[in-house]
Amino acid sequence: MQRHELLNILLEQINTPRYLEIGVHKGETFHFIKAVERVAVDPDFKFDPNSPEFAHPSARYFSCFSDVYFERHVDVERPFDVVFIDGLHTFEQTFRDFTNALRCTADHAIILLDDIAPSDFVEAAPMELYHKIQPIYAPHTTGWMGDVFKILFMLETFFPFVELRIPAEAPNQLVTWKRCRARSVQSAMKTSIMDVAGLQFADLILGRPHFTPVPLAQIIDEYHNRKSI
Repeated sequence: MQRHELLNILLEQINTPRYLEIGVHKGETFHFIKAVERVAVDPDFKFDPNSPEFAHPSARYFSCFSDVYFERHVDVERPFDVVFIDGLHTFEQTFRDFTNALRCTADHAIILLDDIAPSDFVEAAPMELYHKIQPIYAPHTTGWMGDVFKILFMLETFFPFVELRIPAEAPNQLVTWKRCRARSVQSAMKTSIMDVAGLQFADLILGRPHFTPVPLAQIIDEYHNRKSI
């Protein structure tokens, strides 16, 4: 399943949704999104947002880093309903984007995070190391994902008011929404923030049974029944 297909299914669950995308690049996802209002944030768009092809009454473009957008431009009085985070592929920036997104989203909002399932240690390497070893070790890799996967452990342990689901149809994506009540953290994988920050690709492999993908239809049902949880 393509990312825009998953996002449009999620958007269909909400009436007149507002959509925010962090990390737009060429717009492979953003341009196919169906929402009453779409906001794109990227410091270096690989297309001209002002061209007739992309300029649209429903779309707004902010050519800046996400930190700047959340600091200077976001309107917290008009919360978003669906947010897609696909910015800088580091745990630290993804975590900051996620926490900033929580501040400007509705109670029923869905936040989708990309790149949580690198296939090997090359894709999960820091950017500088990735560019050194990828041509030698994995020239056909799908691309750099960085250590975004750590967000799984961070949210699972330290954000008990957030529900986490990985769709089987798109296992590189993490679907999250706010719970009415905090879930138990008795079985959390990690117990300290330092543990999370120090995770390696091997820890993701060992922890994958804990984060088992489930059918998207089940996720949609759970989302609509969230008030009973």
